[in-house]
Amino acid sequence: MNTIHDMGGMDGFGPIGREEDEPVFHEPWEGRVLALTRACGAWGKWNIDKSRFGIEQMPPADYLRAS
Repeated sequence: MNTIHDMGGMDGFGPIGREEDEPVFHEPWEGRVLALTRACGAWGKWNIDKSRFGIEQMPPADYLRAS
């Protein structure tokens, strides 16, 4: 695969910002989504491949804007 969704090792996107004393989650919904994905994984209804497939369906511009 050689699309925008497979950026591992690509150069030119600048440094990754790191906050001092950065919280685990910046927004409450982030923790809830993690809990849901973990629960669905334990239940056998979700896996990393399904997650990757969903990400790869995003339009490239939306993908680059996403956190």
